[in-house]
Amino acid sequence: MPNFSNLLQTIVLNNSCASLAFFEHWIGMISPNYLTPSIERLVIIETEYYTYGIVYLIKHLTLGNTLQYIHLVFEYPDDDYMHVLVTFVKTQTSVHSMILEVENGHRKFTKDIYSHLLEMKPFFWSRAVQLTLSVQYPFEIIVILQSGAIPLLEHLNITFEQEQFEEKPYLQEKQPDIQFCQSDIRRMTDATRLQSLLLRHLALNQLIILLDSLNMPLLKKLTLVDIFDETLANLDEFRRVVDHNHLPALKHLYFLLCFPGNFNEILNIYLMKYGNIWPFNNIGYHLDEQLISEDCNGKTLMKTVLLFYTHPFDILQQYIRTVHNHSFTKHSNIIQQRSIEWICNKIDSLNQLSTTLNILAGGHLKTLHLHYYKMKTPIKLNVTNSLWSDIYFHRLRSVTFTFEYKSMKRSRRVYIIDHILNVSPGLSNLVVDWNDFRSCSCPNTNVRYVHFILKSNYDDPNAHIDVNHLFQLLPGICCFETSDRHIAFNQSLVDFVLKIINTFHRLVELTLNKEGWLPVKPEKQLAIKQAILAADNKRLFDSNTYQIIFPIGDKLTIWL
Repeated sequence: MPNFSNLLQTIVLNNSCASLAFFEHWIGMISPNYLTPSIERLVIIETEYYTYGIVYLIKHLTLGNTLQYIHLVFEYPDDDYMHVLVTFVKTQTSVHSMILEVENGHRKFTKDIYSHLLEMKPFFWSRAVQLTLSVQYPFEIIVILQSGAIPLLEHLNITFEQEQFEEKPYLQEKQPDIQFCQSDIRRMTDATRLQSLLLRHLALNQLIILLDSLNMPLLKKLTLVDIFDETLANLDEFRRVVDHNHLPALKHLYFLLCFPGNFNEILNIYLMKYGNIWPFNNIGYHLDEQLISEDCNGKTLMKTVLLFYTHPFDILQQYIRTVHNHSFTKHSNIIQQRSIEWICNKIDSLNQLSTTLNILAGGHLKTLHLHYYKMKTPIKLNVTNSLWSDIYFHRLRSVTFTFEYKSMKRSRRVYIIDHILNVSPGLSNLVVDWNDFRSCSCPNTNVRYVHFILKSNYDDPNAHIDVNHLFQLLPGICCFETSDRHIAFNQSLVDFVLKIINTFHRLVELTLNKEGWLPVKPEKQLAIKQAILAADNKRLFDSNTYQIIFPIGDKLTIWL
């Protein structure tokens, strides 16, 4: 193995059993760089599985001076992401290209107070030339661009995660000693080396302050995504700060600005005057009805947004995390991003459903979150397969189905799940409600990771989850998880665990009650563990590395 690994230049890890085993071996070495002395690029998908040792590994790999590119992908900008970012800063670990990508924004119910870069002193990355980060608050870009912090930085991609929240958690804590204002930006920052800049999720007035304050004589490409405002009054100032008099080297400008929908006619009048003048000489705009949330009575809350953007829209679309209903298909030819959430509460016809799925399937999509709310106009689903004849998710690897309460009839939910599984031959990860999936009929032999959402507590899971039927549908399961509702700790749970282990011969991880919300006494946990071992299960005792653990509350995890 060392002779073969000496030649490795690029390593890509995901949450597969092989990736996790290789990672464990890699970080277990006294010098990880000895195993991969030629490594140049490291890509980790679903980095949440590797947070405990990733920075330790990268710091050792940088000692060999061959590693030039790291790309870490996180699902949310939560504690796992912040832990890795904090460790990078504290250890001053950096390479030429550092991409810390976050696929989704904060969960809507988050109330956590996250650290910001100002708390992570000293901030110094000596090698970084290309940098992609998600930060919590706008003022953190001052820390990133402060003189001497990242002296070689030329390409910067920043997402501001908390900017659109009405409540700013850091205001409840000690105030930062720098402010997002022109004087502090001009006094503290050095952006003279920047050649490209991408900013996402920022208020238009703050964007204007930032661009007006930074000195960027070499900036050639500027991309602005989801820049929002409640008025059109700042458009003249926006034109000024992106003008060639202010950014003399700028050759490529792409922007997506978001305004309230009732400004549609006013914008049209404004463009009659400035529509042929930079930067508004190659633009488009349309109304987009977006679902914001659902109240306690199941009523969906909508808002109409005026999207104002440069052509082609597909360049901007690749940075959008969420699409709504059907309208985005009129303006996008292809989905270029790897992960997207489709929020839906209005599909008027089978043709719209087919068109939407074709656009989603025809791009580079690997992770799809389908979030269905109560449909305004329920569609009639055809029992024939004509709708799906041209749909083929050839790149899709992970899909999550979320159907809000009474979003549609169960038969329609099963129809959609069944057919997406049928046209996704490369699918490996599946998150779905068990009550819906139990009625599916299309098998998928490639699914390795399955996470079942339970809608009711189970005293006897064997009476609700037909393991034999599940095996017929998903025979290749390696990782099995349940969450939301509780499976009781009793003999029925023991029987269920043993049935799963004996049926799925590829299984390496079994996790029940993943959130671990309910407290369980230690003696009860011990009794469950002893009952499982007392069954003298051949697979357990044939494994030299099996573990039965209770990480928190009623969460049970078994490694084989």
